[in-house]
Amino acid sequence: MTLDKDDKKEIAQIVGQVVDAKVTPRLKKVEKKLDVTMEMCAKNTEGITVLDERFEKVDERFEKIDERFNDTDASLNRIETLAKSEIKYVDDLSKRVVKLETKSA
Repeated sequence: MTLDKDDKKEIAQIVGQVVDAKVTPRLKKVEKKLDVTMEMCAKNTEGITVLDERFEKVDERFEKIDERFNDTDASLNRIETLAKSEIKYVDDLSKRVVKLETKSA
């Protein structure tokens, strides 16, 4: 059995009606869901960008704090060196005083 042009047209119309009745509504629902998903993704991307900028600022603050700690550590090292020098000087003076007291006694 072969199909003539009219049969082929009728089959094409039936297929078109089925597509319009069944497939097109589902595609529209999927399209709407995709639009909502894309909007949510855009909002999330904006939120992530804002968070990323905040983290960059926090990171900069931590770097500054770290620099301050390094400066403080260097200052404490200098103070410790000076204190050791002064302690040695006082110890030397104490030894000299003890020697003088020993000689005078």
